[in-house]
Parts: sequence; C-alpha cells; structure tokens
Amino acid sequence: MSDTQDTTVQFPGGASFGYLAAPLLSALLYLSIFFLPVVGWLMNFFAPLPMIYYFFTHGRRAAHIALLTASAGIGAAFGMEMGLYYLSCYGLLALVMGEMINRKSTMEATVAFAAFAAFMITLLLLFFTSQTPLGEIYGTIHEQAAIVINQSIEAYRQAGVGAEQIEIIEENIQWLAKWIVLLMPSAIMTAFITLSVGNYIGYKFLKTRLPYLPAPDPKPLLFWSPPDKTVFAAIIGGGMSLLPATAFRALGLNILFITGTLYTLSGFCILQHFFIRSRLPFFIRWTGYILLLLQPFLVLIVIFLGLFDLWFDFRKIRAQKTDEKEE
Repeated sequence: MSDTQDTTVQFPGGASFGYLAAPLLSALLYLSIFFLPVVGWLMNFFAPLPMIYYFFTHGRRAAHIALLTASAGIGAAFGMEMGLYYLSCYGLLALVMGEMINRKSTMEATVAFAAFAAFMITLLLLFFTSQTPLGEIYGTIHEQAAIVINQSIEAYRQAGVGAEQIEIIEENIQWLAKWIVLLMPSAIMTAFITLSVGNYIGYKFLKTRLPYLPAPDPKPLLFWSPPDKTVFAAIIGGGMSLLPATAFRALGLNILFITGTLYTLSGFCILQHFFIRSRLPFFIRWTGYILLLLQPFLVLIVIFLGLFDLWFDFRKIRAQKTDEKEE
C-alpha cells in the first residue's frame, strides 16, 4: 500500500487548501514568538498543528518534504539553528503525533512518544550545535544561566523591585544557576509534554470542525488522568529529593517536576469538569484559570487535586471502570 493511501484523507468534493498553506502557516506560527510580544507565545505553541493537519490531507511523504522546505526557508532567512530547531522539535513532534493518531493510539501514548522524541532530538541538536566539549557542557550552561539571572536582576531593579529582594538574589546567583542547569532536563521535557497535549487538544477541536480527518482517541479530555502507577514515580522522586547527595536530589526533583506536570494537567481537567457541572459562565471560568496561572500557591492546589484524585476519584471514572469490568 502506498504512502498516500496510508495517511491521506479525501477532501469533500476534492477541495484542497494547497500544498503551501499549512507549511507556511506552521512556519509563521513558529516565528511569531520572535516578533509578537505576549500573543506570539500562544501562537508559537500551535506551530505543529498545521503540519499534523497536512500529514493527513497530503500524506506522509508530502509532509516530510513540506517540513524540510519550511525548515530550509526558516534557516535561510533567520539562521541554520532556527531552521533545525523548527524541524527537530516542532516538525518531528507533528510527524510523530500524526503517525500515532493514524495508528489509533491512545492519547497517553501519542503525547508520550511525541514529547520524548522531540526531547531526545532537542538534546542532540543542542549538543552538536553548541560545539562544546562533553566535559565543559555543565560549565558553559551554568555560565549562561548566571548571565540570564544577572539580566533578570537588572530588569527587576528597573521595575522597582525592593533592594532587599534583589540583594538576596545577587547573593545566590551561583546557587540559582546551578539548579537551573540541574533541572533543565525536566523543564525541557515538561515543555514538550505541554506542547504535545496542547496540539492534541487542538487536533481534537479540528476533528469536530473537519469530520474527514482521522479520529483521535475518543476518550473525553475531561476524564483524563495519569496512570495510577505514576504516584510511585512521584513518591520515589520525593524521597530522592530529600537525600543529601546533589546528584540524587537533582534526579528526584526532575522526576517530581515531570510528575507534577502530569498531575497539574489532571487537576485542570478536574476543575474544568466541576466548572461545567456547576454551569459557571465562560467568563468566570477563564478568570479562574488566569488567577491560577498567576498564583503559584493556587497551582499547588491544582497539583494536589490531580494527585488525590487517585484516592477520592472526584469524577467517578475509576468507579465506572470497576463496574464495566464486573459486567
């Protein structure tokens, strides 16, 4: 069976948006972060989505060619590294998600494979483009982190932040830079998990508007939760983070960072479930989400909400699974 037959869907009436529209839109969304303040971050987040759409409407081979072309165009205009980063992160993530959806994989498998593939390729890309010897990678990143912290201090000073708070940061620059470096793996992985989840949700929305696209996992997003065994990873990570050895503590905190992200996503699903069940107006719901994002303490509540769902089953999804097994 040919490549086109494997992945391409038929447009109603044979209509097509053209071979350039989706790759061009994806490239523009990717570049928006560099030219549009604030809103560019949101637009950049959905850069893989047009290519996932393209994967199904033009086929696997055409999607590969389109990504290479878009990457080459970005590289020619803004530098090779930017083009490679688009290809290896956003492009690869889109292709993996397309393949997994085409194979009717679950949402968890699709997000996990896409995020992990983009994570590994990003690490390799950073390693080869930095031209830094293996033994000097930590020192180089630590130095760059210290520079970023110093720049942030100047921004805080200009913004009128209190002198005492700035002094505390200045006294701990090296310590902060050290932990920024040690927690960077989980920060990058978390970014790709969030990116994968956001684009998967975006694809499900597209499917509701464009019924000719292949169906993703039919499980409602409001009922999503991490696998129950994730709690053991969180317990192990928490225990390791209390050990005196820096290496074990860093590994434990990285594990906590990733599991915390999963429970945060689950917590937001639980909140949305309650909001809809309570029939709260759309404006009040989004005001609540904005407050959650602006207040770190409230985000902790969301994390614990996702974690304790394992025992309290707020949406009664585990009770339903038990009843189905008994039947």
